[in-house]
Amino acid sequence: MTNLIDTAWFPRWFDPPKAPPHVLTVTRGQDFVNLSFPVLGPTELERACTGLREARRYLAERPVRAIAETLDSAAAIWLDAERPERRAAIHAISVVTGFSPAMVAHAIDLEQRSSRLPDLLGVLDRELGDHRVIDHFVKVRGRSSLRTTVVGPALIGGVFSANIPALPHLTVLRAFLVKAACLGRVSRGEPVFLAAYARTLAALDPDLADCLFVTWWPPEDLATEAVFLAGIDHLVAYGGDAALSAIARRAPQGLPATWHGHRLGFAFVGKPALEPGPAFDALVRGLAYDFSVFDQHACLAPQALYVEEGGTVTPDALARALSTALIVLAHELPQRHAAPADLAKRRSAYETVRLRQALGEPIRGVSPDWRESPHLEPWVAMTPGQNLKPTPNDRTAWVVPVGSLGDAIALLPSSGVLQCAAVAGITDVDRLTLARSGVTRLCAPGLMGLPSMWWAHDGQPCLSRLVRFCDEEMEPP
Repeated sequence: MTNLIDTAWFPRWFDPPKAPPHVLTVTRGQDFVNLSFPVLGPTELERACTGLREARRYLAERPVRAIAETLDSAAAIWLDAERPERRAAIHAISVVTGFSPAMVAHAIDLEQRSSRLPDLLGVLDRELGDHRVIDHFVKVRGRSSLRTTVVGPALIGGVFSANIPALPHLTVLRAFLVKAACLGRVSRGEPVFLAAYARTLAALDPDLADCLFVTWWPPEDLATEAVFLAGIDHLVAYGGDAALSAIARRAPQGLPATWHGHRLGFAFVGKPALEPGPAFDALVRGLAYDFSVFDQHACLAPQALYVEEGGTVTPDALARALSTALIVLAHELPQRHAAPADLAKRRSAYETVRLRQALGEPIRGVSPDWRESPHLEPWVAMTPGQNLKPTPNDRTAWVVPVGSLGDAIALLPSSGVLQCAAVAGITDVDRLTLARSGVTRLCAPGLMGLPSMWWAHDGQPCLSRLVRFCDEEMEPP
């Protein structure tokens, strides 16, 4: 079969299953790809867990800097726009997900730019104090009689989602940085990138690639999932809250886990930033980018823009400027292909806005009327008093006039679901107020979708939570 893409990565020590793979054909317009999914059962996955634990000895014996240098080389390869494996992955991911090729390429660039050597070692230094502590005992700064080292788990399991192309490699990086092997279950909604990335690692360092296993099994195959959950030492899972809750109920009691579920982001612009000029124009472009990158499907994406009243530029004027900027940016980063469910969700939201307007509420659409088309279009609406909640995504911006930052905070949900806020025209006291309200990341407009490797994801450390410390005290304090 032509155009067949292997979604699995098996180490050299693993004998592939004898059963023929399941082939899924995905069509997008006149284009299509054939995805090959291996047919694995509990026995094969048990062998995978056992083999990964044995292969992990290579990681334990290798300096973390050498591991990070290999990961840095892989990032450089995936940042090369001329590489055939990158071009093939962009095409396939675009067909499978509906994201435009430009957006897929942009996603790969963003993920790999933050995967270079200084960031990899830097995040270890931030969270562990010194990246060398993963290799051997290191003196603790400020306490000459104390040395410490850290030990990572033998095997980290990853359950991945499809909302951001190229994101799953992040779990692999974090696993390798703490010298853990990694077993990943890809999403059928985007199963392409991780196996392609594994093949790059194999070309650079076959022994390192032997510490990675990439596969898929159907959600209803609970027997295979049970072997997976019983065979790993730490679970990192992405997905919707319902799916994550179901996995948590089935996981063995006491299994350490990192959950990346549903989160909400927003933007706030205070009066000091609402002055005409180059800075305001840059602000609008940044906001348009935040609402556009990953077509608003990332947990970091803004779901509403709160604008303080009383500035020289009114909330209405900012909404109109944002609408124009979104349309302009759509030429550079075209929008996703619309599935019927996407169009239905947008239609429902659009009709709700029109109904509320007809009932006398002071809300209205700012963008040209939405119309059915194969591609979704940017849509901006003025929605006074709008609580922060999910939009239909795909570049939908609710612009909410507020009297103050406090009025905006009153419209936010509980801290458990808040994540990123793009802010402009606020003070350091305001920033502390937002942090204490549950926001876990603050940034300038235009940076919401560009977190670095150093980011404390969902407000939690990403590496130090994976390891245990061992301290050595050879002298009395």
